[in-house]
Amino acid sequence: MSSPLPEVAELHLEGERTIGRPALAARLLLLPLHSNNGTRDLILGCLAAAGEIGRAPRRFDIARAVEERLVVPQAPVETVPIIAAFAEPAAPPPRPVPGKPKLRLVHSVD
Repeated sequence: MSSPLPEVAELHLEGERTIGRPALAARLLLLPLHSNNGTRDLILGCLAAAGEIGRAPRRFDIARAVEERLVVPQAPVETVPIIAAFAEPAAPPPRPVPGKPKLRLVHSVD
């Protein structure tokens, strides 16, 4: 993974088998991320295991590694804030009801 282009890496792992430690398979997914200064020097990883854990600690050996080079766009991509992308349209503020207070005191003894 020494390429200058970002790569997605998926590692297929196998747990060592000993007394009290049955077969255990896992996958590790590594994804490149941009840091605050714009370089790709961060990684997001996710480990998922399937099988009986058995006696701890468990160690894994790499059974297979798959790397996929990402295509990096030349022009900057317009980003949409995550909140704006998933937020529902804002509802108009409720109208004040005459004679009702606008603030109310909520007190909890708990």
